[in-house]
Order: sequence, then structure tokens, then C-alpha cells
Amino acid sequence: MVRWFKQHWSGKKPPRPVVTGVGIVSPIGTGQDAFWAALLAGRTGVRKISLFDATHYPTRIAAEVPDLDEWEEKLLSARQRNHFSRAARMALIAYKLAHVDSGLREFDPFRTAVVTGSASIAFEVLEEQIRRSSSALLDFSQGEMEPLSMLRTVMSAPTNAIALDAGIEGYSTTVTNACASALSAIALGADRIRRDEAEVVIAGGVDAPITPIVLNAHCAARLLTTNNEDPETVLEPFDMRRTKPVLGEGSAYLILEDRERALARGARIYAEIGGYAQMQENMNEIFPMDRSGSKWAACLKAAGTEGVSHISAHGPSDRIIDRTENLALKTAFGERAQSLFITSIKGAVGSGMASASALQVAAAVLSLKHQMIPPIYNYKEPDPECDLRYIPEAMSARIKTILLSSHGLGGINCALRVSGA
Repeated sequence: MVRWFKQHWSGKKPPRPVVTGVGIVSPIGTGQDAFWAALLAGRTGVRKISLFDATHYPTRIAAEVPDLDEWEEKLLSARQRNHFSRAARMALIAYKLAHVDSGLREFDPFRTAVVTGSASIAFEVLEEQIRRSSSALLDFSQGEMEPLSMLRTVMSAPTNAIALDAGIEGYSTTVTNACASALSAIALGADRIRRDEAEVVIAGGVDAPITPIVLNAHCAARLLTTNNEDPETVLEPFDMRRTKPVLGEGSAYLILEDRERALARGARIYAEIGGYAQMQENMNEIFPMDRSGSKWAACLKAAGTEGVSHISAHGPSDRIIDRTENLALKTAFGERAQSLFITSIKGAVGSGMASASALQVAAAVLSLKHQMIPPIYNYKEPDPECDLRYIPEAMSARIKTILLSSHGLGGINCALRVSGA
């Protein structure tokens, strides 16, 4: 804060947070080139669950990362592969790819921050203990609990893994806002740059929720589709045929720097991180949502609608949520809503909690880089109640500012502006 006041009164330009590195681990490809090519081509990562036997579950499909083992062998040490959770390993790979992409050689340990968005603990670690001996979780006298299980399970494990690998000794934190966690984490990271509290921020999100416990809970709550016969056509955000989402997983991290610093070192700048808003709906329901869209709209307006031409929508392929988001956009933008280009990537990557919003930000950054809008996967039959301009095929467009929209389980709405820099 002291640094910020010194800059403010000295007349020096305030720091502007820009993206100089992008790293992606996703169900449709790892690395930004593979991910972006699959998005534009309209491919999906939804397939039969292979991580465990899901035969007896109502939902037997999900969007898994298919090539994780291959990337672990390339980029992680044996110790990292053996001792970190699946989510922490994904986060490490995404961070390493972003680091290389940024062109930075090393980080100042006290002027670099790590901010991760994550919505769940590493349930697979608990499940491993249960398979070994269910009593080991509750009874110390059994002597079967793995000593490192607590460290592997905690939600901050991905942040800790990155900080350790990067040699960071300063600020690091984990943000949890359900599906919108990564938007919140990246916004918080951008604020560290604006306040001159860090010169570099490693910011992103990760979740690996495709486990028996999480699938069982989602199925019990009837949150997922039970149409298992044709995984490639089951997700249709904003389409009349849509039913419900499927689980996904993955990770994306960005390297954030001040614009002037990035230009001085000749870095490639992808985008600038702009306004952010987060609001709680505070509805008296088990799964709260204001179906009028007014509370969601207030969040979008608070982030800033001026100059926005493209919306990266939450769009999970859920009848109620998709229609509510449509209403929110119409309320927030008024007559301008009809001219917006709207897409959602969840038909490709599933609903992976924090991973979904992390991949959403990465896709928006790449849209600005390539001046292309990826299509809504499998969008063919417009829903009359989703009556805005939804994009069925990849299209080129002059994009200056994208507004990202996200809704988290429990009634959390988040919105983030990303602009060309």
C-alpha cells in the first residue's frame, strides 16, 4: 500500500495488470495450441469415465483430461508425481507451461505472488484411505492412515506446490467461490499488480472433481445429466435439447505483470485484466438462484458493461441456469444485449468447478489474441427463452473487451472484464 501511495503522489502511471503467459491443462488438449484448436473445431472432452468404475452411477460420463500421465512424465519430478494430488499435478503443469510462455527466466521470491482458485479438496486422497481401511479415517489405533494424506488433501495444496516449485516466499493464497473461484483468483492477482504489491503474479484455477464421492453427491442432488448413451452430443449450452451438465476437470494459469514492466522486457502481451465484481444472491433456497436474473445482472453491471462486444457465458447446459443467464444479460445490457456475441466453452470442457472458470479466462485471453470467437459446442436448436446471439460456429470478429460471467453453487455470481492491451 505504501508503494501505491508513493506512485500516486509522484505522478507515475499506476500499474496495469496484463497477461504475458498462458498455461492450460484441459479435457480437449493440454497447451494453448491444442486447447484453442479443439475449441475452434468444436470438439468436446466428454467421454465415458475411465478414472474409476462408474457403472452403477446414474451419470457415467465426464470431461476427463486424457493425456495427464504424458505431461506429468515430461514436466514433473518423480516426487511431484508420487506425492501431489491430481489437482496439484494439473496446476503445476499449467503453471510451468505459463511460465515458459511468458519468457520470464526466474521470479523474485518476495515480489511474486501465487493466487489459486479452487472449489474442492482432493477427494481422491480420502477415497484412497477409505479403500485401504475405512476405519483409518477415524481411528488412530488402526495405524493405517497415510502420514501425508492431510497435506495432499488441503485445498491450498496446488498453491503450495506452485510456490515451492517457483521458489516463492512471499504472498500466496487460495480463493474458493465454487465454480467462479478462478475468476476471483485472477481478479485478486490483478489487484496485487495494481497496488504494486507484486511485480509478477501466478494466477489461475484448478479442480479435479471426477471422483466417486463427488459424482455420488452430484447424482444424489440430481445436478448432472443421465443421458449416457452418446457423450459427444449430451452437452448443448443454450440449446433447446439441453438437459443438465456433466463434471469436468482441468487447470489454467496466467502470468500477470504490470504493462510497463512487460513492455520494457519485450514480452508478448495477450490482454489486460479489467473490472471485477462478485455478489451473493442470498436467496432462501437449498440451491439459491434468483430466476429473474436481476441479481446476476447487477453483478455484470458492477464489473462494467461499457465497450463490451463479446460475452464468455457461464452456460453450463442447464435449462434453468442458461435461461436465467440470458435474462441477466438482457437486464444488464438492455437493447445492446441483442448485438452481443455470446459463447460458452462448457460444452467442450464440462462443469469442472474452478477449472471451468480458469479455462474460461484462458479461452477469453486467446480470443483476444486471435480475434476469434469459439463456438458453443453442439448448438443447433435455439431455445426461444435463450433469445440472444449465441455463436454456433467459430467466427472472426473485432474484439476489444470481453465480459466473463460465472455462477457458483450456493448463489455466488462473478464477472470479470478482459481487454486487448
